[in-house]
Amino acid sequence: MKNPPDDTEPITIDIGYELENIKSVIIDYRYIVSLIQKYMPDEDALIVEPIEDESIDKHIEKLRETNPALADVIDGFWQDMKKDPMKYKGLDAMAVIETRIEEIINNQIDNFTKEWCAQKKDVIAILNTFKKGDKISLGINYEEYKKTHEDVSKLKYSRRAKDAIVELVEKLRPLRER
Repeated sequence: MKNPPDDTEPITIDIGYELENIKSVIIDYRYIVSLIQKYMPDEDALIVEPIEDESIDKHIEKLRETNPALADVIDGFWQDMKKDPMKYKGLDAMAVIETRIEEIINNQIDNFTKEWCAQKKDVIAILNTFKKGDKISLGINYEEYKKTHEDVSKLKYSRRAKDAIVELVEKLRPLRER
């Protein structure tokens, strides 16, 4: 190994900073939900004070920098809860957000299978296992697709469907990896 010249400063890398940075994203999500939970009305609440907490808005914006899709879901719930907190009386904030995320994912899967005439089980399997560079095995039905899309060759259809599934994976991954 070659020794560096004496006049260069050694490079120091703070590995702990990177680990801390990644860890804070996970904490932010759970932390934000716990902050929101404090405003969720109890089962026996009759009246609820107006809700305003800028710190939650700031945390959501910070999360938006690293995971905009998840921040959008949390923000949508937070804004809705501020407007009508009694709608969430006695509920768990984490459960509400998880349900919303699952609904979004299921709607996206349903839309994809309808648009591309793809097998739902294949789409779900790809969403659960796909890593960039993996070969895609997607069950699609060209004859069914042709009924609603003219002038598309089978080869182009297959290629576009595979590109679309990769796009879907990239779109939904931030919601699934929280």
